Amino acid sequence: PMVVSVLPGVGAIFYAAGKLSQIFVSHFLGATHGLFGVMLFGGLGMLLFALGDSAMLVIGWSVAQFAAAHTWGACTRLSAGWVDHAHHGRVFGVVFGVAGGGSSSVLLLVYSLMLDAGVGWRGPPLLSAGLFFTVAAITATAVRDAATEVGFRAPLPARPAGAEGAPPPHPLDDATLRAAVSSCAKSGRAWLTVLACGGYAVAWGGSLTYGPLYAVAQLGASEGDAARLTIAGTLGALCGALAGGFLRDAARGRGVFACALAIKSVGLAAAVLWLALDGGG
Repeated sequence: PMVVSVLPGVGAIFYAAGKLSQIFVSHFLGATHGLFGVMLFGGLGMLLFALGDSAMLVIGWSVAQFAAAHTWGACTRLSAGWVDHAHHGRVFGVVFGVAGGGSSSVLLLVYSLMLDAGVGWRGPPLLSAGLFFTVAAITATAVRDAATEVGFRAPLPARPAGAEGAPPPHPLDDATLRAAVSSCAKSGRAWLTVLACGGYAVAWGGSLTYGPLYAVAQLGASEGDAARLTIAGTLGALCGALAGGFLRDAARGRGVFACALAIKSVGLAAAVLWLALDGGG
């Protein structure tokens, strides 16, 4: 119980750290290498979580959460290489919503059935590790950074920044790694993003961790039923990804940041409501 109680907080710290570092790691590593690293370290984290002792549980969860934060940067870079800038948000929302929220819901259902069958708690993270390593192998052998690398479309002619249809310049395009780290460390928006993601990770991780525990301890639910409870959260992630993607394409400039902040606020409000309902009996 003591180990379980610290997992959401520790995970939030490493998730927030990953959110900051993924800004420049994804830029310098590129989409394919970044996604391969995410899957490799995500699988390693889940393997440590499943096979280790109490200390390894915490270490494995920390590695997995740090890797999970880098998923966004790698997938964003990959989507940008395959999709026109004007439709980037909605395509990324569909892909990430289906791959993240949709597939997570299916996996949680599978995990719950495994628990009902008496497989034991180590079974689901071992399955997760196997899936991570499988996707890592597929990424290394079949995924390419851009559609132009496989002939799906011709490379676009260079267009000056600000020209109609040209993607906005990336602030790290001409920066060295050291300059990128320094720039992120001095950016108020970067730290605000880290704090928002860290707070949301606490709410999300806390709900996914304590929700099932509360259902088992206070409501008498089975382990399988408790696991199925978390599917509501992943379906919410699916809806949020779809909505966020379309809002990104519709909004411009600061509107994108405002939309992201609003979506994070909804998640935090839901967590506060959860605590209020629990406190009220």
